[in-house]
Amino acid sequence: MGRCNDYIKHRIEEKQLPISFRLVDIQAIHNPSLQTQFEQEHIRLSKLTRKLEELHIWYGFHGTRESNLLKIAILGLLRSKHPSNSSPSTDAGWFGSTLHGVHLSRHSDYALKYSNDLAPLDPSESVKIILFKTIPGGSKHLVTKTVGLRPSEGYDSHSSPQFLRMVSLS
Repeated sequence: MGRCNDYIKHRIEEKQLPISFRLVDIQAIHNPSLQTQFEQEHIRLSKLTRKLEELHIWYGFHGTRESNLLKIAILGLLRSKHPSNSSPSTDAGWFGSTLHGVHLSRHSDYALKYSNDLAPLDPSESVKIILFKTIPGGSKHLVTKTVGLRPSEGYDSHSSPQFLRMVSLS
């Protein structure tokens, strides 16, 4: 579970219950338009890259309300206040402003809480999260929470202190 142990330890220290989950279903969605955009971005980054590892493709999870899933499958993830995104931001953008980028987690367990408006789930409840293929490009590793940070010059993304979150900047 990647950073799940660190996350659970933190929750216990904060006198919160640890989280657990089980996978009950998987649905594959392929959007040719988004695939083309992804490939074009990969080409763009390959022309600008300073290091080969900046072109490494990895997977990121995004948690959101179920009512947003179809729109995301069609349009992709969109920053807050994008003309095609009517969803409110869940938080202030701890490692990058949601006005300038989208938030993903490298770990599914971390993304779960965003699927329920940050409220704890009862054992009988279920939520859905989305897995994306992504290219972080040049990523600035942040060592502290920096609420509302604008894109950092020379970087394509920000990553949180324990690498639980990545903010892809636009």
